[in-house]
Amino acid sequence: MDFFTRIAALYEDELRIPSNNVCRLRCDARTKRPLLPWHIGDRYADDRHRLVIIGKPHREDEPTISRPAGTQDGRATADRLFRTKSWPFWRYTRELLRRLHGSAEEGWSRVALTTLVKCSNATGGAEANDRTTPTMKACCIGDLGVVRQELAILEPRTIVLYTGRAYDAWVRGLCWRRDQAWRDVTAMSHITTCGAVPLPWWEGEMIGKGPPVRVLRLGHPQGKPLQAYVTRLGRWISGEV
Repeated sequence: MDFFTRIAALYEDELRIPSNNVCRLRCDARTKRPLLPWHIGDRYADDRHRLVIIGKPHREDEPTISRPAGTQDGRATADRLFRTKSWPFWRYTRELLRRLHGSAEEGWSRVALTTLVKCSNATGGAEANDRTTPTMKACCIGDLGVVRQELAILEPRTIVLYTGRAYDAWVRGLCWRRDQAWRDVTAMSHITTCGAVPLPWWEGEMIGKGPPVRVLRLGHPQGKPLQAYVTRLGRWISGEV
């Protein structure tokens, strides 16, 4: 069973999102149509980085395929956005993967992309316009632990969160194995420079049996110099800094 099928079963059969009581009765998302992972490359499992990029919740105005359980399959949309959109999330990811793997296409085959909260209140507006409520975060990340259990299936070695500081209270809780513990590499409040622009940059590790999982939460690409952002992030992923 491939990664996407296993994660779909997690959402739909084990967690029963969006029909479980937490989603139905507690979560205050306006539109409860959970988005399955945007993309899992067919060479992701064999890549030495096993890189998972986690973004803020998606925008509801992008077309997806509705599944009978009430979830959304956005893989075809992600493929189109990755290849065509100039929005910072997609453009900077395209350039990052080109830097890491020599071509955007090769990088696309080796990366996984998902969202931190699975439903969204955003419909249009700027890409970085995030209307996720504290209750949505608590229900999805905390009570249900959706992204944590998703990571347990993907078993990444490297995690990058394009989320800025708005989700910092939840990052340390993303450890998915009992033997894992979080270790700060930098302070949560750490800032580096991206060209002449300040860039929030919090590094951590999930340590336990086996090699540590490297984690970086940095500022969203919006408004950052492209080459400086991609170079700094690419060097971190490659272990150069």
